[in-house]
Amino acid sequence: MRGPRSRYYALRAIGWLADQLLLFLVPVLAFKLTGSLAWSGIALTAQWVPRLIALPVGGLLADRFDVATFYVVNDLVRCVAGVAGVLAIILFPGQAGATVIVFSVVAGVCCEQTLVAGEKLAGRLIPAEIMPGAQSLLGSLEQGALLLAPAVGGGLVLLDTVWTALVITVLFVMSLAIALSLPREGGPESPGRVAGGTLPGLASELATGVRTIGRIPVLLRIVAATMLVNVLLGAIQTAAPDLVVRSYGYSEGVLGTMYTVAGFAAMASMPVMNRLIRRFGLLAVAAAASLTQAVMFTLLTSASPFLVFAGLVTVFMIGDCMFSVVIRIVRITVVRPDEFGRTVAAIHMLNFAPVPVVGLVLAAADGRVSLSIVIPTIGLVTLVSLALLMLRLRPLMAACPDLHPLEERRKERELVS
Repeated sequence: MRGPRSRYYALRAIGWLADQLLLFLVPVLAFKLTGSLAWSGIALTAQWVPRLIALPVGGLLADRFDVATFYVVNDLVRCVAGVAGVLAIILFPGQAGATVIVFSVVAGVCCEQTLVAGEKLAGRLIPAEIMPGAQSLLGSLEQGALLLAPAVGGGLVLLDTVWTALVITVLFVMSLAIALSLPREGGPESPGRVAGGTLPGLASELATGVRTIGRIPVLLRIVAATMLVNVLLGAIQTAAPDLVVRSYGYSEGVLGTMYTVAGFAAMASMPVMNRLIRRFGLLAVAAAASLTQAVMFTLLTSASPFLVFAGLVTVFMIGDCMFSVVIRIVRITVVRPDEFGRTVAAIHMLNFAPVPVVGLVLAAADGRVSLSIVIPTIGLVTLVSLALLMLRLRPLMAACPDLHPLEERRKERELVS
């Protein structure tokens, strides 16, 4: 089973990288092809609405069919969509913007479905006795893809759109090849399959996950903070191409270089994360990271030299990296193992629910309200909201029985030092 497990890890790593590249690149490509902030915002929204719908539906389908076969089918659809997209961009360059959006919708839906299938595959391929270590490795792989995507994506922006789409398609093909090599279930009664899944059952599972979030005050506030941070992230992904090209007069290639540098800077910050959490505690790191992101975002349109703007984006991405580590620690600490799957699905949906709204707001603002007004307004509202959330989190974290040992160990180290 060691061979299939190794291939499973590779499958998840490639899938996460392809997914993060798609999320990162589509708004940039939409602007590059159309020169329109509105199209960039529409692309962001078009990516996320089907994804949010597909995530719970993917859980229902993965329960009804062999999960490895389900993964293969989604990979096959992604590959076909990728090849079709590349050909459409070559043959109909005037419709490249619409092609990118359609490709991102199809591939995004499949990415969410493979996310669910991948989680289920873990239960079949990884023995219970090594599951904690495996989950730690999977978390590292996902975090690595999250950090690597801006660095790689920044380089891909420098290429022609056809080559960018081709690179993503190649990743889909690699994922398909690995998925085809995984073992299938032995029969219809295999433990990997849950019979009788229904839409009402799906709704019940999601409702249970949401109730679990609401029952844990610390988790509820962290989810709310994450939603606010994702508002800023979605706005940067949508508005950055417009700001770089129109405000500073640079090309998308310069934007790509900026993202590459910022991505590597975020990756370089990872080694100090554990030290910061041990030294200052989870709340301090969460507050510093999220509030710094809000401040950097608010100042984006007031940055006069381009290097200052690039520096603000880089610090924002480092803060995003730090905050994402805190999210993982909190959710794996406070959520019971028997509730983890459905709760994480609900968390994922809530975390990204505001992102398509941001895309629509920026699309509607294009040509009507200047980004120099929209960006600071979003930033200030988010900054105040995050500050209030962090103040509320302080007593909640101190009172949380699951996180309390982490804080106690930190206090003990402070007393010793």
